[in-house]
Amino acid sequence: MKPHLIIVKFVAADRLEAFHDQLQTGPRDLALKRPLPEDTKILLFLTAPDMEAPVVVNAVVTQHTEDNTRIALVNGSGKQIISALPEQSAGTPNSNAPGPASFEWIQEVVSEQEREAESEPVPGFSDKPVEQNKTLDPDERERIRPVGEWIMKLAKAILRTGYYDASHPGAAEAGQGLYQEFQQVMGDCPELLLTIEETRQQTDIVISGILDAPVSVRTLVGKGSAALYVPKLFEYFEKKKLLSIAIKKDISADHFRAFVRIMSDPKVDQSGAREAGRVLTAALVEHNITEVSAVFDNDQLDFEKNLPWRVAIAMQRLAKDLMLLPMFSGISEEKARKLKQQSIRDILRPLRHPKRFNDFLVNCYIIADYVTHMKSSEIENLLVDALPADLLPATAVYTFEELDWLNEKIAADPGNQRILERLEGIRRILKRMAGHVVTENISGAQAFLAYLYENEIVSFEHLSEDVRYIIKSRRMAEDVRAHADAYIEGFASAADDDTAMVYIRCFRRVVPVFIENRQWEVLESLSRGLVESREGITDRDLEIFDQVFSPHLDHLCRAYENADDPERDRLDDVLARLGYPGIRVLGKILSETSDRKLRARVVDRLAALAEDARKWVIDVLSDLDRPWYIHRNSLMILRQVSTDAEDGRLAEAFLNHDHPRLRLEALAAIVALKPPKAERYVIELLSDPDSRVNWRAMKAITELPVKNPDTVDQILDLITDVPFDHLKSAFPRLKQAAALMTALAALPDISASTRLESQILEWIQPMGTGGKKRLSLFKRNSQAQAEIHVLKAAIGLLGKVGGDFSVSFLKDLARANPDLAGQVDQAIDSIEKAKKDTAS
Repeated sequence: MKPHLIIVKFVAADRLEAFHDQLQTGPRDLALKRPLPEDTKILLFLTAPDMEAPVVVNAVVTQHTEDNTRIALVNGSGKQIISALPEQSAGTPNSNAPGPASFEWIQEVVSEQEREAESEPVPGFSDKPVEQNKTLDPDERERIRPVGEWIMKLAKAILRTGYYDASHPGAAEAGQGLYQEFQQVMGDCPELLLTIEETRQQTDIVISGILDAPVSVRTLVGKGSAALYVPKLFEYFEKKKLLSIAIKKDISADHFRAFVRIMSDPKVDQSGAREAGRVLTAALVEHNITEVSAVFDNDQLDFEKNLPWRVAIAMQRLAKDLMLLPMFSGISEEKARKLKQQSIRDILRPLRHPKRFNDFLVNCYIIADYVTHMKSSEIENLLVDALPADLLPATAVYTFEELDWLNEKIAADPGNQRILERLEGIRRILKRMAGHVVTENISGAQAFLAYLYENEIVSFEHLSEDVRYIIKSRRMAEDVRAHADAYIEGFASAADDDTAMVYIRCFRRVVPVFIENRQWEVLESLSRGLVESREGITDRDLEIFDQVFSPHLDHLCRAYENADDPERDRLDDVLARLGYPGIRVLGKILSETSDRKLRARVVDRLAALAEDARKWVIDVLSDLDRPWYIHRNSLMILRQVSTDAEDGRLAEAFLNHDHPRLRLEALAAIVALKPPKAERYVIELLSDPDSRVNWRAMKAITELPVKNPDTVDQILDLITDVPFDHLKSAFPRLKQAAALMTALAALPDISASTRLESQILEWIQPMGTGGKKRLSLFKRNSQAQAEIHVLKAAIGLLGKVGGDFSVSFLKDLARANPDLAGQVDQAIDSIEKAKKDTAS
């Protein structure tokens, strides 16, 4: 039976040490929420805030009561710091081995209960750190506006106070009310930080500590104040060689007044710019002002690489604060410890992003070079302890990148002591992180802890079951990658169903690892091998086999969306081999992505997958609760993958949809697949309020095999249902009438029809009997031009369906408008030819 894990948190390391020492001498009592039976094996995980790493102790329950559980050490148990790798058991895979892992090991691993990988928590931060808030919404501007005004008053007070002796009434007047106003404008913000920022374009003073992102002082103050005092504030920062200054809200009134007096002392200028920082720092220390942190030019650290300016300023400030702390008088060891913790929390707070936290962490060894009274590990521990616990896994992602980079460096230069020291420091940092993640039970930490194990930072036996599961999955995936052909062959040649199922479970377990590592070539090889091995599998096995990929559709969707085009090409091959599960992946992407280019690609891919895509489309179109654009894309795919007229019935439900683009696509599917009632639907859409839909319907008349005589009658009614005289101001209806007559004339089976001829002639007569006076008006406006188009369409239609009455009308029309004579002659020739053909 596996031991019970019990986490015991102590307020300090000395308490932990005392408990452990007492446990060495005999049994100890623990108050547990749930008493454990006697002889129960337990694993004690002892941790304290200032411990470099947790202590792990093997123990056993010797006695239990309602209130306490008495435990004793297991023989030989002592302190075990999380550090070492366990020895690999027999059969454990080794990618350098000549063959795959033993079947027994595979069978043992896949016999475990399958676990879903822990979903990554939704990050509460942007992909990239926000360096400065350049646009403020009304609420942000309202919140920070008083702070900007106060900063101008501070600049004014410092400049004016410098003109007077400390005892002069003018000095007191300059700072009057400034402290009380500072308390008001700060609200619940713990400190205000002003930082000088130099870019190629300009030098700026940036405010941090109030909003989520820093804000330029230029954006906060009115033009008048900015023009007067901002340049003087810049001049002050430059003259004092001041890089940043932080003022804590909990500063006392006396310390605040002293701070203003010190920073405005004109005697400082007499010491020279290079000495101003030292003089002002000494004065702040002399007055025991711990609530103000000022960093000057001579406080800059010697960085080994370029760092973001916010990180560089934060590191310089921490180095300065830690160096000065022992110089303040009357500060107890406990207060010094609290000041360190508070200082670090205040310094880290404006960074606000895991990448920036990591930049600070992995470079904190530079601070240790300057703060000689503190060990590197002490600084590292203070920093890790001050970070928000829920952001540790996200921060560690960037720390892992630094660790990998340093490992490459040390491999190329094994004797480089500086890199070795940095590696050791990062390993200590990650170990400290691990302690917090485990004790705080942080979600989304499985991958983080698995990585620590793989880099020999934590040991296997001290990991939770879900993390062990991930590690075993990764081991198996690496072995499958290295010996893919052997695994496929093992599956294909399985002697019985049970053996085949071992491999199926194995493949199902390693697929998410390959997706996570973007090992598309392995997925491609695996999917190809499995498809080729399908022959001979029973229906039940086939159903289970399809589940190799089906549980991981969400992973595949995210991978496809985040992949570049070459990667998507490889994934397309994988998805095509998966059959319907692959179609579901593409369908899910089509349903959820907002990327139009990606949607177009997926539509093309689905259209190329024919029968499987048809099944998905039918499922989607049968679900009327889907978004309209999903139905539209599905209809688009349907007419490309289906030739079955019955499938056209699926489009019928969308012909009356509110969205015209969906109606248009439903009509296109109707025309392409030609279901039994296609003619009726097209005729109905000739009256659609959307011009694109009714024009497509008119075009559709010529594409359908119109067989129902009623269809022609319905079209004729649409042309003639409004008398021509009423259409004089209805330009769109004239265009529609012309188009409908052109469509009728194009029907292959249209022939002479007395009813059709008479109705067209009756309707068109007013247009053709107005003589030259009327026809001369045709050239005057677009309305007249539309009437000419109607006449031309009528000429063509009458040439197909007309008789003697049409010939008489057409001759009159040609005499009235010679421009139409050519078309009239052709129409009359067609009528005469049709009469001869009928007579013969």
